[in-house]
Amino acid sequence: MKKKSLIIMFTLLMSVSAYTQSGKINVGVYGGAGISSTMMFSYQKAGFGYEGGLQLEYNIYKRISLISGIAYEKMSSIDKIDFNDTLNNPQSFTYNHRFDFITIPLLMRVNFGSKMKIFINAGPSFNYLVYQEGKTIDNINNTTSISSYIDHYDRIEMAIEVGAGVSYPVSDKITMSIELRNKTGLTNISKEDMATQKTMSLLLHLGINYYL
Repeated sequence: MKKKSLIIMFTLLMSVSAYTQSGKINVGVYGGAGISSTMMFSYQKAGFGYEGGLQLEYNIYKRISLISGIAYEKMSSIDKIDFNDTLNNPQSFTYNHRFDFITIPLLMRVNFGSKMKIFINAGPSFNYLVYQEGKTIDNINNTTSISSYIDHYDRIEMAIEVGAGVSYPVSDKITMSIELRNKTGLTNISKEDMATQKTMSLLLHLGINYYL
């Protein structure tokens, strides 16, 4: 009985070893920056955005894999308003709108090539709003005020992500990658009546992955 148990344990260990050596799973970290938008009105401009997090990749077939993980993303947009008040005095205000999300993507990736791989990926992401900030800058009087109206927004957002990039092995277990990824919000995050507000980002990601 003991001998049989040892054989079963050895067989299981060999199976796990073979599975991990097959390179089906890799884990990694990534981060990037670029432009983003949380626009409600057409006159708003895109702002600065960044994202960073952990990534898990599971290879289904030779060239196809699933990508998931968890990341923290900051999005923003900017608008500036210049006008004269009732006394004909010039007024100038800049509004910075910031939204921070915890985001979980679920993407399908297709790889091309052998050593250096070109890849494309696409799929949905599920985002949870954790922070919102509105910064108002009075450009005439050089004053700034900050307010938060997070209760005016839906916390849960669904988006679609599309990206393309290249990865290159630096060792048997480690690869590095660079990717340009676009994320477009599909749902309206504003709770205000007659208002539509959606997010967008275009970020350049750098990543490093380790094959288990």
